[in-house]
Amino acid sequence: MRAIYAGAQSIIVATEIGATTAADRIIQILDCVEPTSYPTSPISGSADILDDELALSVLEAFCNDAYWKRIWIIQEFSIGYDVQFLIGDRTIAASKLRILLQKLDAQGSPGDRWKQVNIVFKIRTDWQRDVSLKLLLLLETTIESLCGVRHDRIFGLLGLSVDALKYLPEPNYNIDLNTMTVAITRAYIQRNTLEIILLAPHCPHTDTPTWCPSLFHFDLFPPESRPVKRNRTYPFKTRVY
Repeated sequence: MRAIYAGAQSIIVATEIGATTAADRIIQILDCVEPTSYPTSPISGSADILDDELALSVLEAFCNDAYWKRIWIIQEFSIGYDVQFLIGDRTIAASKLRILLQKLDAQGSPGDRWKQVNIVFKIRTDWQRDVSLKLLLLLETTIESLCGVRHDRIFGLLGLSVDALKYLPEPNYNIDLNTMTVAITRAYIQRNTLEIILLAPHCPHTDTPTWCPSLFHFDLFPPESRPVKRNRTYPFKTRVY
């Protein structure tokens, strides 16, 4: 999938709300944004979006569309060279939404109204800047994403991760989660460090050993985040006494 998205000339995003009667209003809002404008510069156009609660409500509905919650969209959105929204009968560059949200954040609008969209854009920005996205960090970052099949909690991120395939055998939906969790944890310990066992709490609804973190259940049982955050800039280091 990574190769497909990387080789595509453009990625067209079709959200549910983009096909509703609100489409014209969304187009009007995004048309107020110049694609090359600086994020902290004032919003142009006839409407002052910051003071227009109706416009903000429409924008919030667009950002809360079910599309943004799907874990499989993160790869296509992050890797795609030219991402565009299909809204009504028009396509609009996704970069306009990114700039608009940056402007609103800079002007004091509550960012939690479009939190999930900002997360997806942040992953895209890191990917475009060649930031090394590691599996544990991606799992933590995408905690609020949804997957129809539990395997996809990790499988849906493989194309973005620089290290996942070091610990995960070839993706196989026929292998049960407990077996894969143990295999990934063992491989991580052998190739990196024991500190992966600190990613508690252990998932109480599985038969995995207590030293195995709940890699496929990060959304249900959020891990201890300090080891993950230490892994943002450098690998775990095991002390030898």
